[in-house]
Amino acid sequence: MPCRYRASRFITESPDAPIPEYTSCSFEIYATNQLYKGRYIVASAHISVGVTDSASQVHSSFEVYKSNYDVEESSIYNYLARIVKRDSIWGSSNGVIPGLDVDPSFDDVNNFAVLDVKQCDTRIKYRAYDRKRPLQSQLPGLSIQTPSHAKFVPNLGTYPASVCGVPQDGTDLFTQRAKALNVSNADTAIIYDILSQRPPQVDNPNADICNDAFDAFSTSTNKASDVERCAPIVVNAKISTCLAESPFAPADPFELFVDCLRFNQGNYDHSTCMRLNDASNLCKDFWEGPTLYRC
Repeated sequence: MPCRYRASRFITESPDAPIPEYTSCSFEIYATNQLYKGRYIVASAHISVGVTDSASQVHSSFEVYKSNYDVEESSIYNYLARIVKRDSIWGSSNGVIPGLDVDPSFDDVNNFAVLDVKQCDTRIKYRAYDRKRPLQSQLPGLSIQTPSHAKFVPNLGTYPASVCGVPQDGTDLFTQRAKALNVSNADTAIIYDILSQRPPQVDNPNADICNDAFDAFSTSTNKASDVERCAPIVVNAKISTCLAESPFAPADPFELFVDCLRFNQGNYDHSTCMRLNDASNLCKDFWEGPTLYRC
């Protein structure tokens, strides 16, 4: 999905806090995907850091945004940052919460943008997808290192669970989630959960189509079945590559995924039907979306 989603949220609390008046640090990490040559890659990460005192008052907050949108292939690991609403080159300046060092740095051996908050014993790293190489020599994505006393927040108030879950979930989290939803695979379960979250699409150039997807999902009366039927359009690499690379594609894969959700609900017009029909004909050798006979 080309949408912004919550990867994780946690709080660090320690009786041995280096700054006594600060009893906890809170972190929330989002990521945004981007379609590239038929597959979705983690194109950016957005990290929020807050510090709370014994009276539960947030002293300040720190936000950093790393993006690879519109970056030349030769500079794929040159990251950008937005620190306290000020744009800069990643690693060129520090963000400071009173009494707390927040250090954005760059690991030029392993090609990570690193956010290190030493007093909170937390390190978050992001590595971009290398567009110059079809096979990745270094695994792209997010890495989150927390202290052992971190408390993960799977659900807080009206906010749904984070995609990455909590440490107790185990490595089969998404497989078990798929079984609980009665869908065929983990990818479909992840799509379902992100649509359920409806996370805000801050700094996402695809915000409009993502919000269209959230709207279509919210009006479904059989959400798991609708997502199961439409997910292959974005999950099946052969279909997404066919649609992404063909000059005759009627729309990109995720737009057709949204069309499919609407079609399943009977909430579509002639142009929606024609886009799905054209896509199914274009990629007929491996099409798994809805079967259309006439529009």
